[in-house]
Amino acid sequence: MEIFEERAQAAYDKMRQSKENGGKLKEYAKQIFEEPISLENEERVWDLIYLKASMALDRFPETLEEDQEILIVKKLSFNEKNAILLRKK
Repeated sequence: MEIFEERAQAAYDKMRQSKENGGKLKEYAKQIFEEPISLENEERVWDLIYLKASMALDRFPETLEEDQEILIVKKLSFNEKNAILLRKK
């Protein structure tokens, strides 16, 4: 899995660099995403997406249900409310 993660990171870095340099990000994305390389590759990509999303969600100590309760029960500032709403998405 380490080689796959390195390749995925390299593709992501290249895409970010293209965007930051005012490059044609849509054209680059179309080139690399037009057709799947293989079923195995697609499965690995979705595994990586799931892993990264899970890692991001694990940084929040509250569950979705706790966030919903906080929104109902607590008096929050505008920014606090928006932060909770944003992490729900």
